[in-house]
Parts: sequence; structure tokens; C-alpha cells
Amino acid sequence: AAHLEAIKLCADTADWQSACMLLQHMIDAGLDASEQPLTATLRACAAAGEWQRAASLLRMAYAEGLTCTAAAYSHAICACE
Repeated sequence: AAHLEAIKLCADTADWQSACMLLQHMIDAGLDASEQPLTATLRACAAAGEWQRAASLLRMAYAEGLTCTAAAYSHAICACE
């Protein structure tokens, strides 16, 4: 829960690098990084306009078998704007 809250704070401040680092830490630790953590990380990327990182996260999510919500895809698309 602490990781998720930290990622959400990163998304609020467009700190995509820290959000990505925290998400990777969750994956490495075997924690559930699907849905909310992934979506919040993509929101951080969208807020910073980091479309390349957002696309990379979607590829990683697919490779890791993480669940992507409609909101996660929406944030990834917004990062491209």
C-alpha cells in the first residue's frame, strides 16, 4: 500500500522517473503491480509528456503479465499528446 501511495504522489507531481522506479521495485519484490500501481505510473508519464516511457511501460506490462485497465491505456495515450 505504501508503494501505491508513493506512486500516486509521483503522478500528482509528474515525477515519472520515481514512479517508474517504485513500480519496478514492486515487480522485483514480487508485489502486485497490476492495475492501480501501473495506472498511476502511466499517469505520471502522461503528466510529464513521457510518451516513449509510457509505451515502454505497456510493453513491460504485457511481458510481465500485468493487468492493464482502460484508464492505464488512456494515460498512455494522453502521454502522446
